[in-house]
Amino acid sequence: MIKILIITIGSHGDIQPFVALGKGLQAVGYEVALQKAEAYKAFVHDNGLSYLYMNNEFMKLTESKAGQAAVDGVSLMKKVMPMLRQMFQDEWQGAHLLN
Repeated sequence: MIKILIITIGSHGDIQPFVALGKGLQAVGYEVALQKAEAYKAFVHDNGLSYLYMNNEFMKLTESKAGQAAVDGVSLMKKVMPMLRQMFQDEWQGAHLLN
C-alpha cells in the first residue's frame, strides 16, 4: 500500500482542504497521515485520518498579538526560524514513522 504524508500549517480553514484530500485518497486505497500542529490532532482523528505530531509554537506565534502585529521582518524571523526548524524536524520524524 502506498503511504502518503500530508504536511500543512495554518488555521482550521487551511487544514480542511487537506483533510478532504486525505479522506479522498484513503477512500481509493492509500494509507494517509496528516501532520499538523498538535492542537488539530482531534480534528484529524475525527475525520478518520492518522495524525503525526507537529509542535504548536509557530501556530501560537501567528495567533498572538505580537505575531499578527509584526511589521519588522527581521525581528519576526529571529522568532520564527527556530520554530520552523523544529517543525521541519517534526516533519522528518513523522515521515520516518510511516515506514
